[in-house]
Amino acid sequence: MTKFRVSALLCLVVLVAGYGYGQSFETPKYTNLPPTYLEYKGMKDEAAWYVKAFSDPLTVLKQDQDTVAKYLNLNSWDIRGILQQGAEGARLVVAKSLVSKAQYDPYFEAVMEVAQIKSDNKSFAVQATQVLVDTLRTYVMQYPNIKEPSKTILLARLDDSRMGVRYSAIIGLGYLANSPAPQDVVQALVKQLKEVNDEVITDAAATALGNLGDKSAIKPLMERFLTLPENVDTSTEPDEASTSPGMPASDQPLNQARLSIAIAVDKLAGLNLRFDGLIYKDDVLKRYESLNNWWDENKDSYQ
Repeated sequence: MTKFRVSALLCLVVLVAGYGYGQSFETPKYTNLPPTYLEYKGMKDEAAWYVKAFSDPLTVLKQDQDTVAKYLNLNSWDIRGILQQGAEGARLVVAKSLVSKAQYDPYFEAVMEVAQIKSDNKSFAVQATQVLVDTLRTYVMQYPNIKEPSKTILLARLDDSRMGVRYSAIIGLGYLANSPAPQDVVQALVKQLKEVNDEVITDAAATALGNLGDKSAIKPLMERFLTLPENVDTSTEPDEASTSPGMPASDQPLNQARLSIAIAVDKLAGLNLRFDGLIYKDDVLKRYESLNNWWDENKDSYQ
C-alpha cells in the first residue's frame, strides 16, 4: 500500500511538472497565450510591472535597473537618457515596449488596465488612451477579440472633457470596423460630430466614420460639411499702427476638418472624387463643388 501511494504521488508530481513546463493550459481570451504555465506566470509578473512603470515611470525606472534593462531591453546609458526626458518621455518608452508585446493576453490586459487609469493630468490621460489606440492599430486585424473590450473603454473616454483624450479615443474607435459596423460606435461618433463644436474633434470623427464604412453616417457628415468654412481664417484685424491687410482668402489654408469630411463621404458613397493626394487648392475646391452637386441630387436618399 505504501509503495502504491508513493507511485501515485510521483505520477502526480510528473503530471504537474508537465503541465507547468510543456503543455498549454487554457484558450486565449484576446490574443495569444504562451505554451506553458511558467511562461504565462512570468508574463503576468512582467505585465504588472508595466502598469506600475507607466503609472510612475521615474520612480520605477530608478528602483531596479536590472529589471528595467531586462523588460525594456535597454542598457544603463539608455536608462539614464530616458530618465532625463522626464515622466512624459519615460512613459512613452514604457508604452511603446508594452504595445510591442501586446500580442499575448497578459500584456493586452495590462494595456486595458493602463487605458482605464484615471488621472487629472491631461498628458497622462492622453498617453494612457493612446496606448490602447496604438495596440488596436497594431493588432486588431489579427486578433479581433480585442475589439469589444477596447470599444467599452474608448466609448467611456468620449465623456472626458479634455479634447486630447477625446480625440485619441475617437481615432481608436475608427479601428473597430466590422461587417456591419458597430452601431453604438457609429452613433457615438455622429454625436461627437453634431454636438462638439471643435474642428479637431470633427476631423477625427469624420476620419473614424469613413473607416467604419457605415453609410448612415453620410447625412450627418454632409450636414456638418455644409456648416464649415472652406478655409482656415488666418487673417487678423489690423491695429491702429498697422495698415497691413489680412491674408487673402485665396492664400488661406484649407479647413482640414471639412476636407476630412469630404474624404469620408467620398469613401462611404463610392463617389471616386479622389480627394486624397490632391496638391492644388483649386482642385480640391472643384471637387467640393462636385460633392455639393451630388448631395443636392441625392440627399433625399439619405434621410
